[in-house]
Amino acid sequence: MDPPTPWHAWAAALWAAATNQNLLHPDTAPAARALESRLLSWLAPKFGMDGGHFVPGATVANITALWAARELTGADQVVASSAAASAWKRPHSFSA
Repeated sequence: MDPPTPWHAWAAALWAAATNQNLLHPDTAPAARALESRLLSWLAPKFGMDGGHFVPGATVANITALWAARELTGADQVVASSAAASAWKRPHSFSA
């Protein structure tokens, strides 16, 4: 059985839903951008990184990871298992 969701997770989810924060531009959510920056300055070094950003879910996180891998390595192919999500079962081009 899973433990109950901590109160701070509920509070953060309610705040995000109520304010509809968009972190892409500083003018749309200055407080949220400042919070993101502060949290990342604390978290990123713990994972051997010097920066980053928050995304709304696993799909965007995976696409962001593929984009970062392409930019850092020049890769142009992705190899996935047969258990990969159905969206990845057809050929995709990751060219810039």
